[in-house]
Amino acid sequence: MDGHDTWLDIILTSAPSPVFSHGKFSAPGFFHHDLIYMSYALKPPKFPSKIFHLRSFGRIDADKLKGDAANVNLDHLLAATSVDDKVAIFNRAVTSLFDTHAPLKKIKLKRPPAPWITNGVRMAMRRWDRAFRQYRSYRSEENWCLFKAKRNRCNQMVRNAKCRHILSNISSFSSASIWRLLGTLGIGKVKNIDLHGATIGLDDINKHFTSVTMIDHQTRRRTMDFLAGLSRPNINTFHFLLCHWVKLEKSSCPLNPVPLAVTTSVVA
Repeated sequence: MDGHDTWLDIILTSAPSPVFSHGKFSAPGFFHHDLIYMSYALKPPKFPSKIFHLRSFGRIDADKLKGDAANVNLDHLLAATSVDDKVAIFNRAVTSLFDTHAPLKKIKLKRPPAPWITNGVRMAMRRWDRAFRQYRSYRSEENWCLFKAKRNRCNQMVRNAKCRHILSNISSFSSASIWRLLGTLGIGKVKNIDLHGATIGLDDINKHFTSVTMIDHQTRRRTMDFLAGLSRPNINTFHFLLCHWVKLEKSSCPLNPVPLAVTTSVVA
């Protein structure tokens, strides 16, 4: 109806609390209905820190590594009689070399991967770090203003790059890809929820379906009595008889006189 609100265009959501705003825009040149919109205030959850143990092979002295590898004692390896023992001894020798020249380092990952960080953003980060080092070396108002300008410029570039990355993925992919992208940002339903220990393991499921439940004598007797007390249908008694091998030349049904050449064991 002209000039009156109707219920023709509605927005349904199962989570109204994150709704930031909603409304409508008139579009007389496109539709007879107004364009409705809803804005969600979604905030990605905090990324849980992860700890990895990695080896850095970038600064290995190759000549020293070759010298230590040439001096490894392989007498135990040659004297071993089993292939498994030979492999275990060799692995221990190689691991000992790695522990000496590229020891394991504990790395704590505090932030998730950021695919929107481009080369331009990395260059702005390096300029930011250079300006901060310059300010630490000579604390002056000019260096402080230069550092803040580089910092603000870098933060703005990061925000713009992130918005462009998300917008390009949302605009050019299907809904499944959009939800997959939102999942990488920590937005969406939580998968593999443990319902306070109520989840059933695979071993318990296998045990349930492969084990035979023992029925006591009383339960079996009550079941048999119940089945015996049921009323029987008024039909002729049906019996199974064992027949020998026969060859059916044609169907015995007069409505289907198609010849058959089937040799089978028939149980009537």
